[in-house]
Amino acid sequence: MEGLKRGVMIKMNENKDEFKWVLRSYKIIRKIYNFISNYINKINEKMKDKYSARTIGLWSSVIALFLIVYMLFVYPYLGISDDGSFSRNMRHFGIDHIGENREDNYFNYYNRRYMVSPEKAFIGEKGISSVNIFIKIALNLDKIFTKDSFFDMRFMGLVYTILFIPAFFIIVTHAAKRVNNFTEGVIIGILGIIIFSDVSYTTYFCSFYSEPLVFICFLLCICSALSFNNKDSDILWLILYTISGVILITSEKQYSVLGIFLGILSVRFIFMERKVLYKALCVFVSMILFFSFLWSSSNLESNFTLSSKYNAMTRGILLQSKNPEETLKEFGIDSNYSVLADTNTNDFYPLTTGANESLNNGFFDKYNSIDIIKYYIKHPISMVYMLNIASKEAFNTRISYSGNYEKEAGFNPKAKSLFWSSWSTFKMQSAPKTIGVVIVLYVLTIILWGNKSRRLFLIDKKGNNMTLEIMMLVIFSGLYQAIQAIVMSGDSELNKHIFIFSLSIDLLIYFCFSGIFHKLNIIQNGGE
Repeated sequence: MEGLKRGVMIKMNENKDEFKWVLRSYKIIRKIYNFISNYINKINEKMKDKYSARTIGLWSSVIALFLIVYMLFVYPYLGISDDGSFSRNMRHFGIDHIGENREDNYFNYYNRRYMVSPEKAFIGEKGISSVNIFIKIALNLDKIFTKDSFFDMRFMGLVYTILFIPAFFIIVTHAAKRVNNFTEGVIIGILGIIIFSDVSYTTYFCSFYSEPLVFICFLLCICSALSFNNKDSDILWLILYTISGVILITSEKQYSVLGIFLGILSVRFIFMERKVLYKALCVFVSMILFFSFLWSSSNLESNFTLSSKYNAMTRGILLQSKNPEETLKEFGIDSNYSVLADTNTNDFYPLTTGANESLNNGFFDKYNSIDIIKYYIKHPISMVYMLNIASKEAFNTRISYSGNYEKEAGFNPKAKSLFWSSWSTFKMQSAPKTIGVVIVLYVLTIILWGNKSRRLFLIDKKGNNMTLEIMMLVIFSGLYQAIQAIVMSGDSELNKHIFIFSLSIDLLIYFCFSGIFHKLNIIQNGGE
């Protein structure tokens, strides 16, 4: 009995010591927190009259510019390799690779220099995208400074950098307006630099891809729409919204539908309490955006090639099917073709050319994009399955098969730069990547911004009620492109085909952070 008592007493003393240790630790943490909190409050008080959202935007832009200059214009120069799709834009100007070695020209290495032979320029039957306008500007700049028959890709990077910095400034400035304290504004600025200056975005600047122009113009569309809060400058923002929207819509056929989304949002501007002339201008803008959609969808090259058609079935419809034979029967396709499930055009490239009769008769002739859409409508679970795959790819913003370095830099083929890649690395290696996470992000966006749109068609004098509608534009644009990519080519090269989807996630995360800071500030100040 005595032994039991001693054991109990020892245990109680141990628990008492443990409790004291926890209490002591809590007090230390509390002191550290109070010290940091008081220090932050002193900084905020000191910077109260000096702080402005524009200042945060300006200094963030300076830092972003420094990082981009270091990445693109200081040795070893960074860019992104050609996956074979550069030729779509290169041929219009007679641009070609210098060497004949395909391993050096494609996928493995970033090529900074190209030959220019204007006499070999080929326009083709289809219209020229807006991307070609900026390639032409870069070519002219190169010609002015180098005066030779070669093109230095850094001039392409220069053009896109000049376009990006104003877009970055506006987007950070607008997010910083959501917070009232200097330290919170600094966090918003740093977060903007981390996300939008990430190497996964900036290396696109030194390429003939449409993605850098899409990246910049989508940012400009969103930030110009968000900036309808100053009566004196609304016209300027409307002009910026229109120009960037038209460029975005006509950059590539897959982005043409964005003209409908942007056009609908511009109709929304009409309901702002403005003069008749302003309303008429908004109607005119809507018409321009809708006509841009019609032009782009009818005049630019289609992305639904024979290869993508093959992948849409084998890497989409059949990929998630538990019974490929029965699934093929829904399309009127012989069940023997089920052996093609899970394959892609890289596996059987010779077989997927237009000359192959075994696929032309009995397979390709049995379905089109409309049939694929109908299938997913009848089988929504299949679409959810594919969207889950797309969500995973949306967080992997760096193209696995493309390198960032020139061969002369001495890195391995397809080597990726780790400089300023914390955001893309975090998303790829640590962030949860499911459709559920994306849905949670969508719900959080609605919760944070929903209180600003209680009245559907009545906007206050500063246009604040429009924020949720603009966030919904971001959501629908990203979601539409994910669905479009799935319908067009299944999960084949998804991380390149869902660029807007990936960008929309980053935009929502960024503005959700600013919204959370705003809510916390309200709580700290006893509510509003």
